[in-house]
Amino acid sequence: MTLREKPKDRGVELDEGHEIDGPKAFPDFAIELVWTSGGLDKLEIYRAFGVRAVWIGCDGRIEVHALKGDAYQGIAASEIPSDLGLGAVATLATRPGQTGAVRELRASLRR
Repeated sequence: MTLREKPKDRGVELDEGHEIDGPKAFPDFAIELVWTSGGLDKLEIYRAFGVRAVWIGCDGRIEVHALKGDAYQGIAASEIPSDLGLGAVATLATRPGQTGAVRELRASLRR
């Protein structure tokens, strides 16, 4: 999924995005997997789009960021979605195939 907003000339390609509160232009919740360091400050781009929660997976751990006012704050547990724990996502991240893991994650989010 690629998020773009022409008037602000911003864009980001996220790994996973989900709308928790019904259809809208930008997701409520995003998952970002970091494979390289440096580059864009993606949290700043997500903030501009109003993405309420971002999970960043890097080096076998997951950082959770919640949009509070005009900035992200690191938090210990997910608020969005509240019923999907970090343990479930960490388990999915260990799956050998990305396609199966993504399908399993999507099925978990639908439940």
